[in-house]
Amino acid sequence: SPLPFAMTKWPTVVLDRIYRQEGDSQIIPNLTRIRSGLPPIHSAKDFRCDEQTVLPRNAIKARQHVHGYLSTLFKLGLWDPKQDIIITGYNESMLGQEHWNGAFRIAFNPPVYEGKRLTNPPVLINTAISSVTLAVGDKVMATDNGGRTSREKRFNNGSIGIVVDIRPNDRYTGSWDGIGEIEIVDNADLRAAWEAIREAETGVEASNGLDGIQESEVTEDKKSRAASHIVTVVEQATGDIYELSRSAEISSLQHAYAVTCHKFQGSQARNVLVLCHSSMPNALNRDWPYTAS
Repeated sequence: SPLPFAMTKWPTVVLDRIYRQEGDSQIIPNLTRIRSGLPPIHSAKDFRCDEQTVLPRNAIKARQHVHGYLSTLFKLGLWDPKQDIIITGYNESMLGQEHWNGAFRIAFNPPVYEGKRLTNPPVLINTAISSVTLAVGDKVMATDNGGRTSREKRFNNGSIGIVVDIRPNDRYTGSWDGIGEIEIVDNADLRAAWEAIREAETGVEASNGLDGIQESEVTEDKKSRAASHIVTVVEQATGDIYELSRSAEISSLQHAYAVTCHKFQGSQARNVLVLCHSSMPNALNRDWPYTAS
């Protein structure tokens, strides 16, 4: 067996220096404490875990606390949604990524007007798999490879980018009923704007028979069909530009202001808010916050 031979005969190198963090960073010592079952130590510079970050035991109140905390950081210019990210343990839960992306998608990419013209309207896009609402400026993540092969240029599963353009797709042959820009009135609050988007999405999915479609029903033909719009995305890590036009690659896009630890593993951001709460059982396992951090 080559491995025991290598262990006994080949030179050994001990890796005893960490290069990813500064020498006085509290990140590595705190990760060591978490892995050992000890609580982390607060550091205002690089590992905030003081009383302000302690979540109420009630999940609804915990959600409200995070809303207020992040909104304050955002208003103070200390939280940049394009560079910073929320990591949570679940897709669907009181503190899951679907809630945070729904809550912050308009707050972190608000309507921009030039006179009376909205320059980044939400656009309802129809695909053979589902309907998706995106706007220029949205931060998005690919959740699969969009039906493209490894030989094709593709916005890979797990990649994060910013939407820079949305335009109608000439190759689309489906219905245009209800598709396109969603009107957001000037004085609409965030809740009203979000409800208008969800109502439009639900109406289009119902009229096109997409509501409740099962993954097993998604054929290769549906994956490769043209979507109603072409979405141009600039990948955050590389600056590469991708023009997404297939149903599979556009339906796989999700907003990425919050992601699960599973999806974000191996990636990094300027600031990371890691949500640990008793309503998320895996977050009470010390391996999960260690991995997330």
